[in-house]
Amino acid sequence: MNKNFLFTLIMSLSIFNINVSAQPYQWGGKVVTKKQYDKLLHKFTEDFIKNYVYDSNQYFSDEILLAKLNAEKAESGLAVLIDLNDNRIVSESAFSKYGNKYLADNNLLNRPIEPGSLMIPLSAALIMDNFGIILDDTVDLEKGKTKINGRVIMDAELHGMNAANLLTIIAESSNVGIAKMVTKSFKKTNNIYNFQDVINDHVGNANYKLHETSDSYQIPFQSFGYGLQLSPNQIFNFYKRVALSDSTLFKNPNTLTQVQTALKEVCNKGTAKKLFSDSKYNFAGKTGTSLVVGKNGYANKQFQASFIGYDDVQNPRYACMVIIKCKPNSPNHFGASVAGPVFKAIIENILNDDQKSENLNQDVMEIEVPTEYHDELLNNRNHYHHLEDSVSSISKNDLQSDTTGLSPLKKFYVDGKWESGYDGGIMGYYISTCWKNALPIIKKFIEIDRVTGCSSQQIGNNQTVFHYSCEKYIKTRATYKNGNPVYKTENIDVYFKN
Repeated sequence: MNKNFLFTLIMSLSIFNINVSAQPYQWGGKVVTKKQYDKLLHKFTEDFIKNYVYDSNQYFSDEILLAKLNAEKAESGLAVLIDLNDNRIVSESAFSKYGNKYLADNNLLNRPIEPGSLMIPLSAALIMDNFGIILDDTVDLEKGKTKINGRVIMDAELHGMNAANLLTIIAESSNVGIAKMVTKSFKKTNNIYNFQDVINDHVGNANYKLHETSDSYQIPFQSFGYGLQLSPNQIFNFYKRVALSDSTLFKNPNTLTQVQTALKEVCNKGTAKKLFSDSKYNFAGKTGTSLVVGKNGYANKQFQASFIGYDDVQNPRYACMVIIKCKPNSPNHFGASVAGPVFKAIIENILNDDQKSENLNQDVMEIEVPTEYHDELLNNRNHYHHLEDSVSSISKNDLQSDTTGLSPLKKFYVDGKWESGYDGGIMGYYISTCWKNALPIIKKFIEIDRVTGCSSQQIGNNQTVFHYSCEKYIKTRATYKNGNPVYKTENIDVYFKN
């Protein structure tokens, strides 16, 4: 846990309507005595630590989102992680900028927005489900620019593509392609409200902000998320139902399969291909990049970057939504580069935690260290643990901290000589070095790939058992999307008595 973050948050109690500076003492708008104030503050701090600090997923989500908002100087950001098994919110982070600070904004999840290109898979689903369109059906993208009913529609870039099928249109987030397909399909009904009614069937009642009074202008723009407003919660609900293979979502079961295929294509070959190229997990989802409407329409060139998706397995475990409102005229405003990294960090973090938990539940093989390696492993452990303890005892005032609250590399004078490293903690520099240096020693008598911990336990009055926790990677028949093999982990406890 980042102690600097905790201290700053607790000392900034004004965000909880607690006044720590005004005289006389106040709490929740009421005047209290100093004794009452101290008692209330103590209880609040205990409750805060109990209910928040140890929720590592929430803490991680807050930190990742805030870091990205600060880096992009964005106006607001929302990140929600859902456990699909029970529809439980694992973490919900929402911040808006007030002056130079980001403060919690619990309204973002239900505040209506124009969905932009997050709407494209939904529009595609509507024409597949109601008009028999399939992913292989093609349309001319006209190199990324067209006119419909006299109005210009453009893709995010003039890509030079002509004929493209619906699968490519979704994967590459083509406004031109989806607008032409939807317009052609719904033109047969000659009634925009049929299009709107179908949208409402899947997301609940939407608020429509029509650009024109004539119905014929609305469908092309609404098909890629302009001219209508949905709450992030409504948008997320559609993607969650797709992830869960909700059989009630569409009339035709093939529609659901095609939408799922298209969302995988986004991450494998489309706008999110680069984002997930180095991930060991498979994902399905959709990037979103859209202009934000303001008092002057879209003249301010302010963008909303978004990503919604889930882990692409037979039974998806988690779905995550990230929406970030960029600063006006921000050069970096795309869903894949602004919201995408936050999505990836949050969902990979919990998937990694799940994987660790699965490994911990496995049986552990116990191997006793041959006598000739006892001294070598014991000396390695004692040396680095002593350095860790020595550095940890140094005053925090002597440590340099970067913006994340972590202490950077620095030299320390211990036992008559200079050493360098980090300042201890759960994953201290010297402890990890101890594990690293133990690896080649242990590999002399057993095949392992990694050392992940060391500990000791007292047995009797004069004997101690020392343990090194190790892992061995076992290749399976499965492969990741990049063709690399999937490995499972065998846990091994290497021990010796002294």
